[in-house]
Amino acid sequence: MVGRRKCEFDKFLSTEKHLYYVRQISVHWCVQMSSTFSIRLPKKLREEMKKYSEVDWADEIRKCIKEKINKLKLEEILTKARTLREKMMKEVNHAELIREDREK
Repeated sequence: MVGRRKCEFDKFLSTEKHLYYVRQISVHWCVQMSSTFSIRLPKKLREEMKKYSEVDWADEIRKCIKEKINKLKLEEILTKARTLREKMMKEVNHAELIREDREK
């Protein structure tokens, strides 16, 4: 009976649809992996953190890091937008645009 189940399972594994699901699961699994980041804190700061043990400090630090990354991304996008705008403004001759509109 065990050999037969294994054979049916092998057939199931060989189907294209199942391979798609396996790929989706493995991608999802890879995305959920995390890494450790360690920092040194002054002793006074660490002692004060211990006073407020009800705070999830790891979560607070994660939020702070995410917030900083979002701000940096926004600054990067704004810088790109400004340079693009400056480039566009240099290439546009306003007098020619006005003449074109008047001629139409």
